[in-house]
Amino acid sequence: MVALRPEYTDYVYKLLDKNSLNIYAPHGRGQLRLLADLQDLAHAQGDQVLVCNMKSYAENYQGFIEQLAIQIEHIDPNINAQELHSLADVFNDRINPSKTLLFLNNFDAILNTPQIDQRYDLDFFNHLNALKNQGHRLICVTEAPHNNALVYINGEEHGNSWLDLKKLELQPLSYDEITEELLRQKYKPYHHGFSLLIDTIKAHPQSYDFLDFIYPRLKFPDEVDNKLLKHRLATLQTEFKNSEKTSAMKTLHYGVLNLQKIEIILRKVPKVMIELLAKILKKFK
Repeated sequence: MVALRPEYTDYVYKLLDKNSLNIYAPHGRGQLRLLADLQDLAHAQGDQVLVCNMKSYAENYQGFIEQLAIQIEHIDPNINAQELHSLADVFNDRINPSKTLLFLNNFDAILNTPQIDQRYDLDFFNHLNALKNQGHRLICVTEAPHNNALVYINGEEHGNSWLDLKKLELQPLSYDEITEELLRQKYKPYHHGFSLLIDTIKAHPQSYDFLDFIYPRLKFPDEVDNKLLKHRLATLQTEFKNSEKTSAMKTLHYGVLNLQKIEIILRKVPKVMIELLAKILKKFK
């Protein structure tokens, strides 16, 4: 796969030699595509890449470690994933630091909220900071600069993020980047509406996600009337907006359902059992 932002991808990869990075941008600018392009570039250089979506593991630290452990087993089959219980276990002397990169997408899922697994504690954040000193390379992707966000430890506010990350804002797609991506997707520059299409994508606040959305839905004939194309693009923008709302509502719906299930279960458990369970769990903190 050809990189969406070839020059920028090379630039970010070279920065990783000396820096851990915080790449930030509002949703929809192609953060995940950048990580995929960086992963391709890293693999071409013989590097190993560990990737994790923190939104899926904000309340499941063990699941986060298990996800990394599974990927490490592919790097070295002699490593037993069941023996890895923390970041310190994952990034030990069996992993070549100069050849290992860690990409944490949606890292802000564990920032600005106390509703996270309490094992995302001081040791966790300090170990992330230590990765650079050990020679490992780290990228944390957020929607806003990480140091503007609060860190919660054991449910209590602990101050702003102190991670030592060089901040890079992922800029909106440029005219040339959009053009090259459309050409790779078999659009033709001689189509009368080609410039209009590029301008519409570039003006969209979620330019990459919108580009990705319209590709399977918009096919140019050899000749196209700009008035009809404008109407079609407006319709696609509405459909895209509705699809984003539907996705958000599904996330909210499943979250509410899970809370309702927990509430129902707790109602059926005697109070004395809940108190006993709380005492047992406290011993393992």
